[in-house]
Amino acid sequence: MYLVDAYVRPAKADDLPAIIELEKKIGYKIVGVDDRFFRHSFNTDVKIFPVRVISAKSEDEAKSLLRNLSKNEVIIAQAKDVGALRTFSKDRRANIIEIPPRLSPYLDRNQADLFSVGKSMIGFNASNLIDEPRLFWWLSFLISYAERYALHMVVYSGARRFDEVIHPKVVLNMLIQAGVKKGRALMIIGMSRLEEILKKKVSTQT
Repeated sequence: MYLVDAYVRPAKADDLPAIIELEKKIGYKIVGVDDRFFRHSFNTDVKIFPVRVISAKSEDEAKSLLRNLSKNEVIIAQAKDVGALRTFSKDRRANIIEIPPRLSPYLDRNQADLFSVGKSMIGFNASNLIDEPRLFWWLSFLISYAERYALHMVVYSGARRFDEVIHPKVVLNMLIQAGVKKGRALMIIGMSRLEEILKKKVSTQT
């Protein structure tokens, strides 16, 4: 199993080498880098792939953004309203979907069926816990929802600086504390569904 940090977003290009080197040191083999900084790649044993983040506040905006995507990037889609959530969920171009807590009333079986149609993963950016630790309840909620409907989920550091990179053991413990069994938690921080996406969508680089 390869440990994956699916998304880092350096505050500036100069921060990327330190982030990637720390990821390597603590055991990550594959790292997703925000597309704005992917061109600043450098030689390392860690495989990296480009990630583009899109954000929509309506169904129409979501549809417009989806029409203009590169086929060579992993897409994290941030749904700001229920229309955007529904649109992103059923579209296979949106690989990972971030959901704000205010949309929790819409996370039902019908929404789970849309995730299945789009083969989307539910994403959680752990850097949100740095700014607002109380959001741990939301991670627990999302995990419970994903478990109930057998949906794929991924947790990533969203690191802006090297000191925001999260050790995989910490992620593992965090998932277990949030209610995930150890075997399932290992799948979340490993390749799992993301492996399929990378094989079909992008070529990782070293």
